Amino acid sequence: MMTLPRVASLLTGVGLNSLAFLATECLLAVPDARLAALQADPASWAALLAAEVAACRRAPKTGGHLRFAARR
Repeated sequence: MMTLPRVASLLTGVGLNSLAFLATECLLAVPDARLAALQADPASWAALLAAEVAACRRAPKTGGHLRFAARR
């Protein structure tokens, strides 16, 4: 499994500067039917999305998928 420190090291090793890291969090584990029920309530859906965005922006160590932005 790739971790944030490992990805950062690989980017640095090829001459790239890390700009940002995100990790997917809990929504991947929620059953579709439950997500649909939450989506039906606009206030609950907005709160869930805000929490998910905040979780993904925290300095992730691992996640379902690590995403990054980098440049030379």
